[in-house]
Amino acid sequence: MSYPRVLVITSCTGEKQSKPENQLVLADFKDADRLRQREAELADFSTTAGAIILPLSNADAKRYRYGLVGLKGFLFKRFAEAVCKDAELLKAVYEEPTVFQEVIDQQETQLELTLGLSIPPTKKASKQVIKPSAEDYLAIPPCPPAPNVHLGMQYYIPEWDDRVDPNYDFLTDTLTPGRDP
Repeated sequence: MSYPRVLVITSCTGEKQSKPENQLVLADFKDADRLRQREAELADFSTTAGAIILPLSNADAKRYRYGLVGLKGFLFKRFAEAVCKDAELLKAVYEEPTVFQEVIDQQETQLELTLGLSIPPTKKASKQVIKPSAEDYLAIPPCPPAPNVHLGMQYYIPEWDDRVDPNYDFLTDTLTPGRDP
């Protein structure tokens, strides 16, 4: 049985915003006093999670007219569709991340033409399942199977409301008091 080859695009590139010579190491997290001292040494490189991550809110769900739970997938699909039309977008977003926002903000405009006609009430339609057309799906190009196909499907689904607490205390495993997730 052959499996499709999958390219996973994530927001984590492994690239760091700063690369100080004396980065934190595992031993720094094992002693609270040492961690505070090391954090003070690296204070110039500190940033909040909010400065790195683009959080999505109810306002975004309203703006894109899509439910908050599925919004990330919806926006990714919108971006993937644009990339299918122009593969150079991946390079453009890598070089200038603000291009991603521009791409997902491009929306088709629905025009409305008022003809002054009255529309008669319609009868209730029977409950009929409408199957999406082929153009509603992204085509998967023919590719050889991935080299790790023998491992089977493995994936991780994070919590739907995966907002990051910039002041999370790793030593005591506690969130900022009074924080709404």
